[in-house]
Amino acid sequence: MNKTSIAVIVILIVLALLLFSQTNDTSDTTSPVSYMCENGALFTIKLLISDELEIVTNDAIHTATRWSDSPQSIRAYSDGHYAYTFVDGYSDQIIVTVIDDDTGPRSTICHASSDIHSEGKLNLVIQADIMETVSVADAEENYQRKILNNEYFVFRGSVTDNGQELAGYFKDGQVYKITYSLGLSYAVKKYLYYFDDGDLVFVYEEENNYPYVEEKGGLDYGRLEFAFGAVYFFQEEKLVMRRFKGERRSVYEEETMADVEAKLLADAERHLKMLSEE
Repeated sequence: MNKTSIAVIVILIVLALLLFSQTNDTSDTTSPVSYMCENGALFTIKLLISDELEIVTNDAIHTATRWSDSPQSIRAYSDGHYAYTFVDGYSDQIIVTVIDDDTGPRSTICHASSDIHSEGKLNLVIQADIMETVSVADAEENYQRKILNNEYFVFRGSVTDNGQELAGYFKDGQVYKITYSLGLSYAVKKYLYYFDDGDLVFVYEEENNYPYVEEKGGLDYGRLEFAFGAVYFFQEEKLVMRRFKGERRSVYEEETMADVEAKLLADAERHLKMLSEE
C-alpha cells in the first residue's frame, strides 16, 4: 500500500472517531483486549511490543506491525489484509479497515468488549456465513439506494427531537441492507439491518448519548458518548444469538430474546414496507 492510500485511510479514520467521546486510552496495555464490531466480528488484541500486535480470531493468530509513517497520535497497524487503528484519547474503540479489497478501503468501528454479554448459541460456521453476508452487502457499490429523510416522517406525523432517516439498499429487486438513524433529545440511535434472499439475518444496534454535565445542569449537545451496542443473529426469522455491551439510557421492557426478536422483525418489516411504497 502506498503512502497516499495510507493517508486517505488515516483521514477517514480520524473523521469517524471524532464522532465519539474522549476517555482514557486502553491501547498501550500488554493485557489482551477483546473487541466486538458493527459487523458482528469478535477478536482479541494484545500489544506485544510498541510496534507489533497479536490478533486472535476464532480460527487464527496473526501479527500486525505498525505503519512507520502514521502520525504520532495515531497508531495504525497492518497485517497486510486489515488495518487496526487507535487514536490517542479515544478509549474502548478502534477502527478496523479492509485494505486489500479491489473496491477500496472499508472500515468498521469496534468496541472493547470486556463487559460483553451474550445470550443464545450459533454454530461458528453459520456465524461466519452471516458475517460474510454482511461484509458482501457493505462492499457492494452498485445499489439502487432509496432514502426517506426527516421531512418524510414529519409529513406523516412522526416527529422526534433531532430527526430520523431511513435508507434502503436494493439490487435486482432484492433488499440487501436497511439503515435507520433516530435523533432523540438525549441520544442518537442507529440500526443496521442485513438480509439474505429477503430474510433478516443480522442487526446491529448502537446508542450514543449526550453526556450530562453537572456544572451546566443539563446535557452537553456538543458531543456524544457510546452507551450501548448490540449484534443480533437470525436464522429462519428466529433470533438465535445476541451480544451486547453497555446500557441504554432509556430501558425498554422487551429484554427477553422473544421480545427483542419480535421488535426487530416488526421494525425491519415496517421499514421495508415504507421503502417499498415510496
